[in-house]
Amino acid sequence: MNVVAAMVGSFVGNPWTFPFLLYTSYSLGKWILTKTGVMTVVTDVIELDPSLIEEKADGLWNFLIENFYDVFVPTALGGTILAIASWPIYYYVFFYLVRGAQRARTLRIKRKQMKAFRNAARKPKT
Repeated sequence: MNVVAAMVGSFVGNPWTFPFLLYTSYSLGKWILTKTGVMTVVTDVIELDPSLIEEKADGLWNFLIENFYDVFVPTALGGTILAIASWPIYYYVFFYLVRGAQRARTLRIKRKQMKAFRNAARKPKT
């Protein structure tokens, strides 16, 4: 079961998926904030000068700190909504996968016990 959990964790946490998840979270959050009128000035981070972001790590952190409201708030809001919307799907999929794996393990253990019991019953006592 740990192998399945590791594979899923690697797929979901894979650096190839982070840009898509962050972009989707940011776009959804920005859309909601502009539609509700909470965010009046929409600064699309993706349209900003790439040289601001492509500098060293310090430049990236400074950029994020200076643009906290424009970056973090929409991303957090969008990510929260995506998490709430997607957790039932993943919960039930993995619930049944784990339950099936547990049942298969229980059957495997019972078969092994039955085989050991039969082998013990066949051996003559000395």
